[in-house]
Amino acid sequence: MVFRCFEQLWRSLLRTNSGARASLAALASVALLVASSLPTQAASPERYRELIDSRIVARWEREGATPSPLVSDAEFLRRVWLDLAGEAPSAGQVQAFLEDTNPEKRQRVTRELLASSHYVQRFADQWTELLVPEGDSNFQLAFAKEEMRSWLRSQALQGVPYDQLVRSLLMVPLSPNTRSGNVYYSNSVDPKPTAFYAAKDTAPENLAAATSRVFLGIRVDCAQCHDHPFADWTREQFWGYAAFYQGLGRSQGTNFLVDFFLKGATEEVTIGIPETAKRVPAKFLNGESPALRGKRPRDIVADWVVSRDNPYFARAMVNRTWADLLGRGIIDPVDDMDHSNPPSHPELLDELATAFAEDFDVPRLIEGIVMSAPYQRSSVRTDSTQEAPELFARFLPRRLDAAQVERSLQKAFSLTVPPYTPGVVYNNRNEFQAVFRSSAAPLDRTSSVQQMLLLMNGTLAQSAIAPKGTIISAWTQLPGATQEELVEMAYLSILGRLPRDEEMSRMKAHLEASSTLAEGLADISWVLLNSAEFVVNH
Repeated sequence: MVFRCFEQLWRSLLRTNSGARASLAALASVALLVASSLPTQAASPERYRELIDSRIVARWEREGATPSPLVSDAEFLRRVWLDLAGEAPSAGQVQAFLEDTNPEKRQRVTRELLASSHYVQRFADQWTELLVPEGDSNFQLAFAKEEMRSWLRSQALQGVPYDQLVRSLLMVPLSPNTRSGNVYYSNSVDPKPTAFYAAKDTAPENLAAATSRVFLGIRVDCAQCHDHPFADWTREQFWGYAAFYQGLGRSQGTNFLVDFFLKGATEEVTIGIPETAKRVPAKFLNGESPALRGKRPRDIVADWVVSRDNPYFARAMVNRTWADLLGRGIIDPVDDMDHSNPPSHPELLDELATAFAEDFDVPRLIEGIVMSAPYQRSSVRTDSTQEAPELFARFLPRRLDAAQVERSLQKAFSLTVPPYTPGVVYNNRNEFQAVFRSSAAPLDRTSSVQQMLLLMNGTLAQSAIAPKGTIISAWTQLPGATQEELVEMAYLSILGRLPRDEEMSRMKAHLEASSTLAEGLADISWVLLNSAEFVVNH
C-alpha cells in the first residue's frame, strides 16, 4: 500500500509545476523512508509453491522430462503423515480422507498436521537427533538429550521463528560461577538446550564444526587440520571461527557447564592453532573480524550466524527442509554447500532462501513444499526421463527412520509402549532405537539385515501380530464383518491403502485355507508388516 502511494506521488510530481514538485518530492521521500522501515511481508505457503512450481516445471520442459502422475490420495496422506507427524495415518483417517470430496483436502490436512502435537513431536525428534547424536552412547548425555527434546518441543509449540530458536541455542546462558554452573543433565526433562554444548565437550573446534554443518550447511571442519582439499576453506578460517566458542568448560568433578568469559572484556579474542605457534583472531567465515564491545564472543557469532545477511543460514535451512521432504537437497548432501557442489536449481534456492529470511517461519515453508508439484508426484517411474533424481520429476522413495517405524507399528496395531527413559537398559523402544538408527549417523535411512529380522521376529512386532489379545482378535469380533472387509482393515491399518484386486484374491484364499480367522489375519499382517512398502515413504 505504501509503495502504491509512493508511485502515485511521483506521477503527480511529473504533472505539477516546480514549486509543487519540491513539496511533493519531500513527501515522496518521507513515504520511501517509511516504506523502507516497515517489516517485510511474510512469505505465504502459496508464494513458496509458486516459486517452486515455476522453476521446477521450467526445468522439466528444458530437459524434456515427463513428470510422474499425481500421487493418489491414499499415498499422499500416508506420505504427509510420515513426513510431518512421524507416523502413518490410522485406518479410520485413511477412510475419511478417501471419502472426502473437498478439492482442498490435501492442503487442509497439511495445515492440520502442522498445527498438531504430532508435528511438534516430530520436529523435536528430528532436531534432537541432529544436534545431539552423541546421546545414544553416553548415559549422562541421554538425560540431557531428553531435556533438549523438551526444549525443542516448547520452541515448536510456541511457534518460535527458526532464527530465534538458533540464536537462543547458541546464546544459552552458562554461569560464570564454577560452583553453581548450569547442570547439563539432572535426571529430569526440564526444557533446556545445554546438551548441545555438553555433547561437544564444550570444545571450540567441536562447536565450530557442528554449528557450521547444521546451521550453515558447510563442512568447514574439513579444514581443522589442513586447508580443505576441495573447497576454499583454510585452516586459519576454521580456527578463526572456532575462536568465538572459547571459554566454555565443565567444572571439575561436577555436571556444571560454565562460561569463563569476563564480562566487559574488550581485547581481541584469539586462538592458537594446534601443533603450531600461530594464533589467529576470531573471524566470521566471511572474513570479518568484529569488535567485542563487552559482549560475549558466543553472542556476537550467534548474531552473525542467524543474520539475514549471512549467505548460508537461510539457504541451509531451506535446503535441509527440502531434502527432508523430497529425499535429496537442491544441494546434496545438505551439509556440503560449496562452490564445488553447485545446486541443481540455483535460482530456486536463492528465491526460497530470500522468502524464508523474511520471517523464518518453518511451517509455512513446509506447507509450500508439500503443496508443490514435485512433492505431489507419484514415486512410480513411468518414463525414462524421470531417472535423474536432481530433476525431482518423480517422488524419491526413502526408508523410514526408527521413530517412524516404531510409531507406525504402534498405531497400526493399537500397541502401548512405555515412554522412553534413558535409565532403562532395555525395552521395546530401545530395541527399535538400537537397530533402526546409528549413533554415528542418526538420520541415516539405509536398511540392514538386522532391521529386517527385527520386524520379522522382534518383541514388538511379534506382540503386534499375535492372534490372541491384540487388535487382530478385535478385528475378528467385528459384527458382520466379511473377509473382504477384514482384509481391507489390515491393508488400511498397515499400508494406508486398500488392497488391489489381485491382492484381495490372494488374501481371501489364504483366510479360507487358515485353521482360524485370527491366525489367517495374523499371517496377512506379518506379510504386510515385512513388506518393503511398510518401511518406505513413497
